[in-house]
Formats: sequence, C-alpha cells, structure tokens
Amino acid sequence: MQHLTWVADLAARNGRSLGAEDECRFAAVLHDLGKYGTRFQGRLHGTESRVDHWSAGAFEAAMAGPRGFAAALAVQGHHIGLQRGDMDSLAALNIANLLRSHPLGCRLSDDDHQAIKNRARSEGFSWEAPAESCFDWAIRGQDPVGQMLAVRMLFSALVDADFIATERHFEGLSTSNRRRNPVAMDATAAHASLRAHIAQLSATSTSASETNEVRRALLETCLQAGHGPQGLFTLNAPTGSGKTVAMLAWALEHCRAHPHLSRIIVVLPYLTIMEQTASVVSNK
Repeated sequence: MQHLTWVADLAARNGRSLGAEDECRFAAVLHDLGKYGTRFQGRLHGTESRVDHWSAGAFEAAMAGPRGFAAALAVQGHHIGLQRGDMDSLAALNIANLLRSHPLGCRLSDDDHQAIKNRARSEGFSWEAPAESCFDWAIRGQDPVGQMLAVRMLFSALVDADFIATERHFEGLSTSNRRRNPVAMDATAAHASLRAHIAQLSATSTSASETNEVRRALLETCLQAGHGPQGLFTLNAPTGSGKTVAMLAWALEHCRAHPHLSRIIVVLPYLTIMEQTASVVSNK
C-alpha cells in the first residue's frame, strides 16, 4: 500500500508540468493492480512463477476508453516496454483473451478481475479516469509524433515515480535525502553563467580563427532562434562547431523568452554521447 501511495504522489507531481497530473495518478494507482491477485501472492511465497501482474491494471485503464488508453499503454509498458498506440495493441489487453492464451506464456495474477479490484478498494484505493488525456486518440494518425511523445511523457512520469518509490523502500530514502525535490531552474542566472563560460572558452581557445568564427556565428544564430515562438527547431552543424554549448544556450534563451517553461530535458541516443554532453553541461 505504501508503494502505491508513493508512486501515485510522485507520478502526479511529475505530470503536473504536463497538465496531466490526474492522468499520471490514475496510471500510477493502477500500475500494480495485479499484485492483489492470488497468484501474485503465491509468487511472493515461492509457490507460483511467471505471473503477469501488469495486465490487470492496463485492462482496467483501457476500459475507460480513449481517456484511459495512454495510461493503459504506460501501465503495460512499465513491465514489458511501450507497445504501439493502435487498436491491436489495446485489444491485446483484453483479460478474457489473456486468460485463454498469454503471448508471453504467463498466467494472470488472478482469474477473477473483479476480485482484484475489490481487494485494492478494501485497502482504500480508488481510481477514476481523467477528464481528458494527453493522448488524443482521434488525431493520432494526423499527429503521430506529437501523440507518441505524449504517451512517452506519461510513461516516463510513471516509470520515474515507480523507480524512486522502489528505491525508497529498499534504501530508506526520502525527499530529504538523495532524492530531494529539484531546485527550480533560474534560466537567467544559468544563461549568464553559460555566457561567462563561453567567453572563457573563446579567450583560451587555440583553434584556428576560422573555427572560432564558425562557433561564434552558430552561437549567435541559436540565441536569436531562442526568441522565437515555441515549436520544433533543428540544428545541423559539423563536429567541433560547438553544438552542445549552442544548444544549451538556445534552450536557456528560449526559457527566458517563455518564462512558464521550467525544465530543459536532454534526450540522447547513446551512452557515450550522453556522458559527453553531461560532462560539458555540468562543467559550464
């Protein structure tokens, strides 16, 4: 019970900036619903194995219709990875079908879905589908990238909350320790710090003057673009042109231009690039 409460609160907090606080709480409360099944209890005592405890919550979320589809995908995905946001994937959550044949060779945590819900509610848990969802099922075909990102953000809010709550349980952590509430970003102060760092880099650079001029021009272009309206931006520049610093400068300038933006999220494809970027940003 403590775990679900922690995950629900953390996920809701994560979803606040997305305008999806209620939806994230909805997904969090349901993410381990299957643990109230009799077979999962047997798994805890070593008498059962290969028990599916995620599909009960995913199915329950999907039963809410389009308002619950994103939550259903997130609940299912936090154990087996995000599936496609299409009708076939949602149909695969049907409990009746999973009871007959499970694609992973697992058994559901309980054959009686209503009994699972009753046990959860007897411990004080309740859930209600959000009034609206970050995932607009009706326009997923016209806006596949936007709708995909919406589901991924909800998924991230849930997975992050689940990870931290689990960590708290095993390591006794609380928000007063290592997992403290993050400090609010001060884009203006961070921007000034970055500009001072860039000035120092320029003053001590041993690169050719032509290279430094390319870096300066790229930086100024990014800073100018930072004043633009919110939307999609692209940056194509060769290796060594200062893209990492220029991107950060653009992000901070964009946050200054749009004060309601409170976070800069960097997503990268490879660990090596991630480590390199983290090193540059942390040393700025």
